[in-house]
Amino acid sequence: MLRRDSAAAAPSPSPALRETKANTAYPRLRGAAPGRFATVFRAAPSSFLDLCQTKSLINCAYYSDQYEGRLIVRIDDSGDPSLLDAKFDAAILQDLKLLGVTPDAVTRTSDYFVRCEQMAERLIMTGRAYIDLIPDDVASIDGYVPSCRGRPPAESLHLFQLLCVGHPEGKRYCLRARSGLPGAGASEQPHGLGSCSPSVRRQHDPIIYQHGRDEPHYRQAYPTPVFAAPVVDAFEGVTHALLTTDDDDLFYTWVQRALGMLPVVASTFGKVELSESALTQHHMHELVARKAALGWDDPRLPTLRGLVRRGMSMAPLRAHLLSLGASRRATQVKWESLWSANRKFLEPLAPRYMAVRRDGCVCMTVARAPPGVTTLSVPMHPRNEALGTRTLHVGDCVLLDAQDAESIEEGEEVTLLRWTSVLVTCIQRECTRGATQSLSSEYLPIFKFLKRKRAVTWLANRPDLVPLKLVEFGPILTRAIGLEDSAMAAYNRQSVHCVDALGDPELRLLKANDLIQLERLGFFRVDTPYKGPHEPMVLFMVPDGKGKSKHCSSPTSSVL
Repeated sequence: MLRRDSAAAAPSPSPALRETKANTAYPRLRGAAPGRFATVFRAAPSSFLDLCQTKSLINCAYYSDQYEGRLIVRIDDSGDPSLLDAKFDAAILQDLKLLGVTPDAVTRTSDYFVRCEQMAERLIMTGRAYIDLIPDDVASIDGYVPSCRGRPPAESLHLFQLLCVGHPEGKRYCLRARSGLPGAGASEQPHGLGSCSPSVRRQHDPIIYQHGRDEPHYRQAYPTPVFAAPVVDAFEGVTHALLTTDDDDLFYTWVQRALGMLPVVASTFGKVELSESALTQHHMHELVARKAALGWDDPRLPTLRGLVRRGMSMAPLRAHLLSLGASRRATQVKWESLWSANRKFLEPLAPRYMAVRRDGCVCMTVARAPPGVTTLSVPMHPRNEALGTRTLHVGDCVLLDAQDAESIEEGEEVTLLRWTSVLVTCIQRECTRGATQSLSSEYLPIFKFLKRKRAVTWLANRPDLVPLKLVEFGPILTRAIGLEDSAMAAYNRQSVHCVDALGDPELRLLKANDLIQLERLGFFRVDTPYKGPHEPMVLFMVPDGKGKSKHCSSPTSSVL
């Protein structure tokens, strides 16, 4: 049982804390003192971190920094073992590195299972917990009233010990906290521990221990998260627990008071809600298991890995989540705002290249081009010299995107981006459809960029152009679904669009996860780098927060 010396003098507030004193987005925590603060971020190894969990982690990291305290990251492997998987342990720690969060300690709930069992026995012996039957068909049905509240403590302790050793008789039972009856007031609560919250009353005494069913845990029985969290928090020296509205703060405190522990200060904050997304962990499990998603890092899923694979940078993500602050009300994250912040971050940093869509691309000859000049050195970014330069290949025959070629008129002066201007002298079109087949132009030696000129992207017609597959992702669901609905019933089978393209030869130098801009097409993340002329590079389009992209709105795009 954890005790802390409350008589010690608290140190004076730090300068960093004084600077944020007026920050209403993150309110001061009751009883928090610089240098004497510890909080915990709990993550169950049942999935990758989603955006809601990421926001909770950001909140924990923020307060631990401001109060110069400790941040504990706990792998919460309590609860139903059939939902846990060891592969997610490493994934959670990798997600911490992605966010740049370095915890002071990484622990596991299962390290405290023996002590949780001892605390459960203490609740039984003091009459605050009892053994109850838990039929599978009514265990989770709202309205189920426990039938064994009057069981004597000695009998409950005996059955609990059978439960913990995996005895067949013990598997029929679970351990419930005697927290209160529906509608009971504070004076009617057992042992004067105060009234319970609506969620506790609705559960009619929550289950705090049960058997591992088909997959035994580290022990034959395991504590549920609602019981393990307050117990382990107290043992690990947590001073402030940052809960969400899904947690039961009153029952959290009830457990610690019932065990005679010095209560951890529980602060409850609203969850992050995603606009146009109703995906829960249950839904994502279903999509991954049915292979409707590409994995937990599918760019269509609201997981941290999914956002990164789609092209989200950590700096704007952290800044955006911090800007939401912390309050008891739910906070809605608009995808448009998040991706718009990411676009503003990438604009001065992403090197620029050019590409044209393969289907229907048109060849244009350039007469009177400077003889012997096949390459030029151009800036990677026209407004960021720090990015260096790259080689731009030029020639007397260039490839244009079909949509650009269709809009050009004969006698028009056109700017070839990053090179020069040309005068279009002849356009050859098909007799039947009128589609542009080829163009002829003349090189203009004096280049003056005018806003009224048409500017087009292009590529020198060379054999070493890089084959590309440009991929854009849409919503993975066609409509909002309820918590109990199947995600497959609303699965969007047209949520992945692909366009074949040709790219600058310099693209072959890029590595996986590089973020670039294809001029006039948008920002992209390299998912699969160049491997050879017969295997295309795969580039995932990064949303810009403005709407649909240009390349995937093309009629030439295909659906996976």
